[in-house]
Amino acid sequence: MAKYGLKGPHATYLTTIYKHKDGITIPQLCELCGKDKSDASRMLSILEEKGMITKQVVDGSLYRGLLMPSRIQRA
Repeated sequence: MAKYGLKGPHATYLTTIYKHKDGITIPQLCELCGKDKSDASRMLSILEEKGMITKQVVDGSLYRGLLMPSRIQRA
């Protein structure tokens, strides 16, 4: 994980998101991972910056939006 600039909690979020390929909301993710929304927000920002996840707006809200694994292009 260190190779990618990530920590253990990132792996928890990533594996949970990847299990829900059709998308998962932040509240659902927090419940499944046993984390609070402030922790999730920090970790998800990093994962999004690194292009590992995407957020899909639902009903004009990112909070109620869906988190999805990004399609990673391999060279």
